Amino acid sequence: MRMSRPFLNLVWFAAAWSLVVSVNSQTVIYDHGPLITHRSAGTGGGDVSALDNSAVMHPAHTVYGFGAQRAADRALADEFTVCGTWTVSHLEFAVYQTFAVLPSITGVHAQIWSGDPRSGGTVLWGNLSTNLLGSSPAGTLHCYRTLINNLAAADRAVVRVRVPVSGLVLQPGVYWIEMQFTGSSPSGPWVPPVTEPGMFATGHAIQRVTTIWTTLDNSATGQAGVSLPFRVFGTTSAAAPLPEQVLFGVAKPATGDVPAWGLSSPVVGRAARFAIADGAPGAVPVVLLGTRLPGVAVPPFGILYVSPLAVLPLPVFDPLTRLSTQDLPMPHGPEVCGIELALQGVWVDPAVAGSLAHTGGMVVRLGSFDDLPLAKRLLEVDAGGTIKLNIGNLRAGARVSVSDPTIAGANLRQGGYTTSLEVQGLRPGQTIVTVHAGQDTLSFHVTVN
Repeated sequence: MRMSRPFLNLVWFAAAWSLVVSVNSQTVIYDHGPLITHRSAGTGGGDVSALDNSAVMHPAHTVYGFGAQRAADRALADEFTVCGTWTVSHLEFAVYQTFAVLPSITGVHAQIWSGDPRSGGTVLWGNLSTNLLGSSPAGTLHCYRTLINNLAAADRAVVRVRVPVSGLVLQPGVYWIEMQFTGSSPSGPWVPPVTEPGMFATGHAIQRVTTIWTTLDNSATGQAGVSLPFRVFGTTSAAAPLPEQVLFGVAKPATGDVPAWGLSSPVVGRAARFAIADGAPGAVPVVLLGTRLPGVAVPPFGILYVSPLAVLPLPVFDPLTRLSTQDLPMPHGPEVCGIELALQGVWVDPAVAGSLAHTGGMVVRLGSFDDLPLAKRLLEVDAGGTIKLNIGNLRAGARVSVSDPTIAGANLRQGGYTTSLEVQGLRPGQTIVTVHAGQDTLSFHVTVN
């Protein structure tokens, strides 16, 4: 389902937010999207960015990477939002050359536009004639770009190339970054798209061939728009708001297991996945969007946790996975940085006539970029209650730990399609629940009422 920008802006303006002003150290202040899909699963234990051409979770993706060859006058560009004032020290790109001997990147060329290059934007910093590389060849191995059924392939080694910049200060607003590369190998250079498992469309980046701009697509359908992976380093006058997810309240099942929200990382300008697990097969859930309520009993519905301003229909619960997911594009613009929105899923269980079921409440905060070790996952639960959260399909060997040693019953319940985090026997106070999955960790800050 495609939602209009005006509707999204209406939804995200439902709640107000004030940014906390501070000055950060010289570090990553913006990350335009993930690339790695499989940790330590590639050649030599390397990380992998897998092109999902299986057509199982969505229509097949078709493109390893998009051309940004300076020699052929090809360039790529993508949109990004600045929250606060940025003083940029470095830009970092992800790029590869097929069958290249590393390092192979010999040139990085970039410029920043005030708006869409196709519709009135002007270049306000940089140019495509200056090589930003201090020395070449350059590039540090980041991952391998492969097909999802051939993770051991090593012919497309993606490198990160970080270049220093000067005189680049960006005020709050929406900008476009254009990029070109040169390399010592005959192939490319190519830029792989932002890749998140199960997500079909991630953005609306564009490509220029000489003077003609076209929208990139990673499918045969014309509907899999892409984002490009790049990072910005420097300082910012505003603490970059990270995605935040707060789960609270009690879910009401009709039949089967207690339903659970999935992880959500709503980032400004990117698509976010909203998912409900363990719903009634065949039921069609809708999501109430609005502001948070403390919990209002509404017989026979159950408990209402959201004062709704809008309603978002989700797809039918899959009879096999019992999941309902919807990828929702987040709007661009500094005015939406840090906006908070409450959600609650509701559906009629087809197995029980007239029976209503619902999730607990969830509040999400729209962040400037997603950094999993830092992003806040906040859970609120009554003493003695149970946490349940769908955290996706983790690899075997994932484990969970709890900072309070007196809490028993923390476990991961892994099925064929999802993994649920469940913690029982909680006592009043605060604790931290951490899921360890290879190189990745997810921490959940739990407040027990």
